[in-house]
Amino acid sequence: MLSWYPDEAALGAALAYHRPAMDAADAWVEVQERLEGYCSVCQSRTAFQVNTGVMLGVHPSLREGLLCPDCGLVNRNRLLYDAIASTPLHDARRGLALEATTPLFVRLHARMPWLEGSEYFGPAHAPGEWVSFKEVLVQHQSITALGHADASLDLLVHNDVLEHVEDTAAALAECRRVLRAGGVCVFTMPFFPYREHTLRRGRQLADGSIEHIEPPEYHGDGLRSEGIYTFFHFGMDFLGMVRAAGFARVEVGMDFDVFRGYTTNNHRYGDEALMPPIVFRAWA
Repeated sequence: MLSWYPDEAALGAALAYHRPAMDAADAWVEVQERLEGYCSVCQSRTAFQVNTGVMLGVHPSLREGLLCPDCGLVNRNRLLYDAIASTPLHDARRGLALEATTPLFVRLHARMPWLEGSEYFGPAHAPGEWVSFKEVLVQHQSITALGHADASLDLLVHNDVLEHVEDTAAALAECRRVLRAGGVCVFTMPFFPYREHTLRRGRQLADGSIEHIEPPEYHGDGLRSEGIYTFFHFGMDFLGMVRAAGFARVEVGMDFDVFRGYTTNNHRYGDEALMPPIVFRAWA
């Protein structure tokens, strides 16, 4: 069951309570080829594919695993879908997802036909520009320069985007700007709650090059075969960043439920890189 926590103390207490079970579950789940369970997106029984080939050392990443073969969504994507589906969106009429070419967006748009999709095609494109991608026109949007008027959206969705943006404050402020009062941003990113302070992995220099502070890390990206650079590993201080951007409140959702395919990322090399099954809601 997805539970929402209003602050750092409540989240910390929940993590302390669930941690022993999380550790035991990860050790058992990672050695399974298939996990019999229930997909809340398909609303049916399924056999999750545990290992999708994304590894953390010698251990499979369960955050990028536990794939439902029917809807095509992995652990973290189904968790985001659940968070949106269970969020009260009274009289919502307009929303934007910062993805448009994924199985997750297909499912979200089927549930909410008023939800627009978009992708980021690079700084050469204008906000709202339509770009041809695989013979389909797709809207371009950037999380730091959205082509929407102030207070024009009821819902904004992004899925593991913030860690790839050099200016977190600008991205969060832009998310707040486009939401009407009472609107909500529902999102995920790699979040490391056992890390007190966010780790900056690199910074972009004036000439566009990147100064690496930590060994470079790239995440898979459906639009770029080379992957996309990771600037941050966000820690518990991230909640303060969201408040500083002007949101009325931020909530952290956690759903540890092995039957529904929600586990940690299965990191075994220190708590600072452990990611429990967490999603965020920031209310305007």
